[in-house]
Amino acid sequence: MIGNNDYPYSGDPVDTPDPWQFLKRECTSFVAWRINNDLHVPFQNGYQGQWFGNAKDWAAAAQGAGVRVDGSPQVGSVAQFPPGVAGAGNLGHVAVVIGVTGASISVEDFNYLDAYDNDTGYNYSQHVVPMAGLNFLHFSDSGLTGTVEASPTLNVRSGPGTDHPVVGTVPYGGLVGISCWTRGAQVTATWQDGSTWTTDVWDRLVQNFGGATGYVSDAWINTGGDTAKQASSC
Repeated sequence: MIGNNDYPYSGDPVDTPDPWQFLKRECTSFVAWRINNDLHVPFQNGYQGQWFGNAKDWAAAAQGAGVRVDGSPQVGSVAQFPPGVAGAGNLGHVAVVIGVTGASISVEDFNYLDAYDNDTGYNYSQHVVPMAGLNFLHFSDSGLTGTVEASPTLNVRSGPGTDHPVVGTVPYGGLVGISCWTRGAQVTATWQDGSTWTTDVWDRLVQNFGGATGYVSDAWINTGGDTAKQASSC
C-alpha cells in the first residue's frame, strides 16, 4: 500500500536478484515492486523493449517505452532524480510520489540515507524534496491518481451519489485511477489527520485500476490538489 513500508524484501540480503531483474533493497527494486503491486502494471527491466537499468536511465527508457514523462508530479507517479539532483548519487535515484505540496513533493523509497531511516542504507524511507529538476514517470494509464482516505474501505457506487447502489470497495490507503469527474451528491469527509472536506465532486474510477470501477466521492480521495482542475469532466 502506497506510503507504507510493505516492500516484501526489506529483510533479504542486499543486491540479490528480485523478480523484476533489479536488485533487492535498491531504489529501483522498490519502485518496480510498487508499480506491479499498486499500479497493477506488469513492469520489469526490459519493459516494452527498454532496458531501465540504473535510476539515472529511467526517464529516457520510460519515454522509449511510451510512458508519459513530464514535470508534473501526481500521487503514485515515479519521481526520477538525475545524478546530483536532490541528494541523488552518480547513478541517480527513483522514488514513488506520496504527496504534492506547492513546489515540493513527499516521496517513499529505498536506499536513500536520511533521518527517517537513521542514515542507514538499503532501508525504507520517506522524505520531502523540491520537485525542480526531477522527472515524473506516469505508468498508470489514467490521467490522475489519488489515495483513499476512508477507513477501512470506501464504497464505489454505480453513479455519483450515495443513493446509487454499491458496486465495490477500495481500501484505506489504496491507490485509484481517476478517468474523469462529475457533480453529484454533496459529501463531507473527515480524514485520519482530522482535516474535513466537503464537496459535490464525484470521481469516476479507471476500469481495472485499483480493483473497482464506478464512482467515489472526491471528499475521500487525496490527489494532492483540486481534482476539478487536474482531471477532465465526464
